[in-house]
Amino acid sequence: RTSVFDRTSQEIRKSSGVVTSEQEQVPFADVNEISIMKILDHPNVVKMRSIFDDVENDRLYIVVEFVACGPVMSSSRLTGAQPLREDRVREIFVDVFAGLQYLHYNGIVHRDLKPDNLLKAGDQTVKISNFGAARLYEDVPDKSNDEDTGLPNYRTTVGTPAFTAPELCLSEKSPPAPVQSFAADIWSLGATLYYMLYGRAPYFAKSVFEMYDAICTQPLEFPELPKTSRHVRDLMSDMMERLPEKRATFERILCSPWLREDAELRERVAELIQIAKQHERQSHGSRDDASCNVRTNEL
Repeated sequence: RTSVFDRTSQEIRKSSGVVTSEQEQVPFADVNEISIMKILDHPNVVKMRSIFDDVENDRLYIVVEFVACGPVMSSSRLTGAQPLREDRVREIFVDVFAGLQYLHYNGIVHRDLKPDNLLKAGDQTVKISNFGAARLYEDVPDKSNDEDTGLPNYRTTVGTPAFTAPELCLSEKSPPAPVQSFAADIWSLGATLYYMLYGRAPYFAKSVFEMYDAICTQPLEFPELPKTSRHVRDLMSDMMERLPEKRATFERILCSPWLREDAELRERVAELIQIAKQHERQSHGSRDDASCNVRTNEL
């Protein structure tokens, strides 16, 4: 895939690794995506292959890896989409979880997780794509700590309303937003899981602002059909906890019995648990939720 960008900022253009003259500039949002994608290297994240600077036509081209089968689903309809089988959704979820874990542990928040931004390769591997709304936190204290870090508290309209976490909704009923929006990605992944299982968004309304209010106030409900397991409903409830400080962490998600129901995925889940434990040790030591009460060899 190739994307085309115009120019508007010399300093940001330099940060992307493209050498230009002082007059040649690129929009911040465009090169923010390039700057983030340059450092990404994970099998469940779409990789940028190259950048081409077309000075004559005043264009900047970025080329990313080709992901043959496209999005796992289209979420253009808030309701009425064809749900996926629960066993297939679990496979997709584990791939996306692995990619998101990698992003967060490297200080990157995606901020627009939804089915359309999850691309399926020919071997069925799923990769996170589209980093236009992403943000990189650099030299920031432990991301679980919501104390002031000197960074602005961003409550913006980035992302897609149906998959937006309550703390980022433009609503008077929105809960306080942490300084860093890592927890918002957990909500969006939970909403994406919901959409894949039920073929509809968790909340929808006649207008965007009514949807924001619904996300911030209405209880999470599960349709009777299609039938889903209690364990996956419990997981979605934890991931879509309205208050970000109470929302599921990576460690709690990995403890979900739903992830252990597929024997073929247990080894992969065990690897992700080990990655989480190693990150905890390296970043800020142990926390109450930092490890599963399930031993790796029991998975």
